[in-house]
Amino acid sequence: MQIRDAVQADFEQITGIYNEVLTNSTAIYNDRPATVEDRIAWWRTRLEQHFPVLAAIEGEHVCGFGSYGDFRSWPGYRYTVEGTVHIASGVRGQGVGSLLLNALIAHAQQAGKHTMIAGVDSENTASLHFLERFGSSASATFARSATSLTDSSTSSFCNTGLRRELHSVKNLLTHGQELRWQNSLGGITLWRNHAIDN
Repeated sequence: MQIRDAVQADFEQITGIYNEVLTNSTAIYNDRPATVEDRIAWWRTRLEQHFPVLAAIEGEHVCGFGSYGDFRSWPGYRYTVEGTVHIASGVRGQGVGSLLLNALIAHAQQAGKHTMIAGVDSENTASLHFLERFGSSASATFARSATSLTDSSTSSFCNTGLRRELHSVKNLLTHGQELRWQNSLGGITLWRNHAIDN
């Protein structure tokens, strides 16, 4: 299995993986399938922003792909990225996701990033358990916050500290009412009912 930068020729298969995940799960919050042109445009935008799009290749087959990009575009979030990994249905559970996520984390560390966030449907236990193996913890839960092709969903955000000395985010949100965030300096910020207390 080779992990490499995706190239344009990969995008027919990448689009197939994307649309299979979109159609058969709540892992992608979109309400329409993508075209190859949509995915190529997304790839080009990522490259222009100096973010990776990696492909897992076995022979002539794309077994999965992953990327990360801005979590939020504001300058205060410049050390935090949001990552995504999607695997072809026939090779799930065979370590492809781990190879891709390890490569993304290494890339993010080399780029000077501190934290990688993943937005995961709260009922997608396979992805949540997968991320826990990388030291991620559930950071926040947003009820009825997103819509996918298959469902109106509740999403959980998981946080992976990319440097060992950073603290993990602790259990944060209880049924949409209270959010506690432990930042890398150990400070706690509490959001409750749209009011912010520090």
